Formats: sequence, C-alpha cells, structure tokens
Amino acid sequence: MPHALTFHCTPTQPSGTLPKLMATLRKKLSWTMLGLYWPAMFISTHIPRPPALHIYGSDVTLHFTAYFILTVLFWVARYGQEIPDLRKPNVYKVILLISVYAFFDEFLQIFVGRHASVTDWISDVAGCLFALLIILQIRKWWYWLAWYWMVMFVITHWPIKGELFFELPIWLQQFEFALTFSAYVTLTLLFWRTLSPEPRFVYSSKILLLTMTILPAYALLDEYLSMLM
Repeated sequence: MPHALTFHCTPTQPSGTLPKLMATLRKKLSWTMLGLYWPAMFISTHIPRPPALHIYGSDVTLHFTAYFILTVLFWVARYGQEIPDLRKPNVYKVILLISVYAFFDEFLQIFVGRHASVTDWISDVAGCLFALLIILQIRKWWYWLAWYWMVMFVITHWPIKGELFFELPIWLQQFEFALTFSAYVTLTLLFWRTLSPEPRFVYSSKILLLTMTILPAYALLDEYLSMLM
C-alpha cells in the first residue's frame, strides 16, 4: 500500500508582525531625524557671525521654512500618523511648545551678538501653524494639488527677475530644463491622482482628456505670463 504523502509547512509569522516592525522602524527614524535636525537648527541660529546668504527681503522665508520642517518632524515623531484634531489638546500643545521654543531661540541670540526680532518669531509660529494645517489635510489629494500648483506659479512668476526666495547655486541653474520637466511631471501626477475617484491612480478617457487639455493650456499660459513679466 503506497505511503501517504505528507507536507511539512514552516510556521509563518503572524500577519501583524510586519506592520508592527515597520511602525517601530518608522518611529525610530522619525525621532532620529528630529534629534539631528533640532540641534542643527539651534546651532545655526546661534552662530555669532553666520555666513552671508542671498535672501530676498529679510530672512522671514528661512524662519518660516525651518519651523515648518521642525513642526512636521516633531508631529510625526510624537504622534505618528495621527491627524491633528482641534478638539484634542495635542495640537495646542505643539503650538505652545514650538512658540515658546521660538521665543527663547530669539532671546538667546542676543547673547551671541545677534538680534532678536518679533518678525522672526511671528514667522516661526506661522511656519508651525502652516505645518499643522498641511498635516490636517494630508489625506486630501486636491489640497496637495492646490498648494503645489500655487507655489509653482509663484516661483515661475516671481516679480523680481533673477531673484527668488534664495539664489540657486550656479551648478543647479544649468539644469533649468530638468527642473521644469520634473515640476510638470509632479503636477501631472498630482492632477491625475486628484481626478481619480478610487484610492489609486485610475485610467479613463475622461481623465486623460482633461489632463491633456488643461495642463498643456496652463503651460502655454504660464509661458505667456512669464514673457509679459
């Protein structure tokens, strides 16, 4: 009588092991990035004689951007993927923490020969608030599309020729075509994803028609406005 066939199966990991591992790694990475960024930002704001930077107007843009990044890193490290809720104290704790730190950051600069500025502090808090607003709307693709499109328009139509928020390095200026190409590829992907009704990219003749009509028309208008300015 033939022997019955037997199969030996190795035990598999529980289905929840991999997500937990990824969550742990994400948490450690978030705290590591925050731990590197925050001290680096503190040191840069307390250098007695910082290197000269070519910045349009004041350094409001740098303050806004620095605290925008700080708030995003802190929120991700502390609260993970939790979406800010105005009914919970988490949002107000972050605003208070960042605002108080920004105040002391400006105050301590006096002792290293730099100037404390109320305008800089307001820019810091504005960067914090804007970061929380972005995180609040992070799951809405139309929101990302609207902000990206607006920022892209402002950058390409900055009123002072040859000046932006900061001066691009010379080695980067020669890649203007690549930067423009990448900007429109990103815009196209955001536009396509926003029009897709399902939680993924969806192909349809309607979406293709809208994409191939609206974006080229905008590109022509964008170039025309650039010529006028």
